[in-house]
Amino acid sequence: MRKFTLWIIFGLSFCTLRAQVSPLDTVLISSSRLPLSASQTGRNITLIEGEDIKKLPVQSLDELLRYIPSLELQTRNSFGAQADLTMRGGTFAQSLVLIDGVRINDPLTGHFSTYIPIALSDISRIEIVRGPGATLYGPDAVGGLVHIITKAFDTQRTYGNRVQAQAAYGQYNLLAANGGAQVANDKVLFTVGANWNVSDGEPLPPDSTDIRNDFNVLTTSAGLRYKLNDQYTLTAKGAFDRRLFNAQYFYTRSTFDLSREETRQALGQVRLTRQGNNSQTHVDFSYKRMRDSFLFNPVLTANVHTTQFAQAQVHHQQVINEQFSYGAGVQADQRTIVSNDRGDHENLHAGVYVNGAYQPVTGLNLNASLRLDYDDNYGWELLPQFQASYVLSWAVLRAAVGRATRAPDYTERFVSTQLSNLTPGRNLGNPDLLAERAWSYEVGTDVSISRGFTFSGTVFYRQDENLIDYLLTPEDEIPRNESLQDSAEYFFATNILSLGTLGIEASVQGVQEIGSVKLQGILGYQYLYSNTETDRLARYISNRARHLVNGSVTLSWKAMDFTLNGIYKAREESSAEAIGAVLPASYLVFNTRVQVRTWNDRLAIFLQANNLTDVEYQDILGSRLPGRWVMIGIQVQ
Repeated sequence: MRKFTLWIIFGLSFCTLRAQVSPLDTVLISSSRLPLSASQTGRNITLIEGEDIKKLPVQSLDELLRYIPSLELQTRNSFGAQADLTMRGGTFAQSLVLIDGVRINDPLTGHFSTYIPIALSDISRIEIVRGPGATLYGPDAVGGLVHIITKAFDTQRTYGNRVQAQAAYGQYNLLAANGGAQVANDKVLFTVGANWNVSDGEPLPPDSTDIRNDFNVLTTSAGLRYKLNDQYTLTAKGAFDRRLFNAQYFYTRSTFDLSREETRQALGQVRLTRQGNNSQTHVDFSYKRMRDSFLFNPVLTANVHTTQFAQAQVHHQQVINEQFSYGAGVQADQRTIVSNDRGDHENLHAGVYVNGAYQPVTGLNLNASLRLDYDDNYGWELLPQFQASYVLSWAVLRAAVGRATRAPDYTERFVSTQLSNLTPGRNLGNPDLLAERAWSYEVGTDVSISRGFTFSGTVFYRQDENLIDYLLTPEDEIPRNESLQDSAEYFFATNILSLGTLGIEASVQGVQEIGSVKLQGILGYQYLYSNTETDRLARYISNRARHLVNGSVTLSWKAMDFTLNGIYKAREESSAEAIGAVLPASYLVFNTRVQVRTWNDRLAIFLQANNLTDVEYQDILGSRLPGRWVMIGIQVQ
């Protein structure tokens, strides 16, 4: 019945909706590192405009990404506390997150990829690029990348003076607030913003009085762009992010798990840009520091980790003529960790790349890139990539092939290796892990169904080698097992020899206006099939959705907006009897928001309900997600 309801609701929008997504060829794709529109890249790309975020029933960036086609967010708590991002069936560590062209994936763990320290009001646009991106950005971009461009760093947009704010109050003493301001003239643009989501949380389980899914998440960011002269521009940003939340069963299925976690993150970036007549060169320096404190049980000592991530990169791009352009660059970064659980380590990573775009005849676009990459973990790697597209009057035909790699992070290599008498069911690192390697192939099309409507479809295949996952492993099969309990089982980080993943991505987006009624939205579907050489329980690979349907629809009439987000997942059912947890084989969840605008659209009052039908569900086994959560709020700009 739930599947039928999903198709009825979204089926009505299938041929008539368009998402809060920009027309693809009105924006140059920053992620391509060349002045190319989406149709010229040969990639499956989705654009989200920052101005449209405030219309949706979301209070955090990961809640927004949850409803983008072919992105799977495996959420552990709501309102931005914790979630894993997966793309094209990859693990949570195989998706790269960029802010203004600089990678922010934390060297400690891929679980922190969605700890994105940018306020919602500071976002100019988001580019979601599916498929490998390692040739331009280095390791981790196996399944795809999410690129957040802030207002200060977006030279394609013009911003004036503005102030905006939103606040909501809801059940369990929820306060969800965000806002920002920007000041601009011919030479200077300054932006500042903040998000704050805090709540006592829902009882876990529902009859509990001691454990709640509480959270306190604060994000602030500021950006500055200063035009030195006609050629040179200096751009900078700073950000801070703090998260404190209940983390029971987020990472383990141990009966001793009473986890709490706190993270603090600071990020800074400076860019100097030189603009020529047909060229552009920019130099970036960035630094990120994160401190994570994880307390598994109050009777134990907290695991405290401090990571530092310093990066430098230079990129140059040149337009030779209308047919040919090229780019080249060099990147280097230094990663360090100081930890009482994982030990103290540091690694160097560097890469040099070149890419080019050629249009031999009108409509045909050929793009190629090559990277020579070095990492202390895997030595030298050569990463090629090629894309092609052919643009017709009514469709774009595209194809791509590329190679990607990923080194194991500090958690996969060293988690719990410094602890003694480790309790069963916990994750255990493996210092001997090999780097992952993958080849990806895809073909697809973007079809203009009619005026204002677009259908996108892609078939892809990825062959992973040495894929890393946590396999349930008996103690006597684990090397260096002196600190483990006899006859116990642990989730041991292991290289799976080979994994092939076949996938289908489809989405439709559109807009329809009839008189004073405007209907817009997006609907996406993803199917995954994998074949692996191991029959042991893999923690993260087995958890991804085989069928994923997600999307959003907004109906506007005069001064009223009604928005509905929906997500349907079907995956393998699993359970953990010791902790009384069941991961259902499927679930269907809706969020909704109704708002009324007044005062020339400068003021809006809204009512929002998350998990409208009060479904009991989980994305990660043991991490029970909240039931219905109602809030009321106000928005001013």
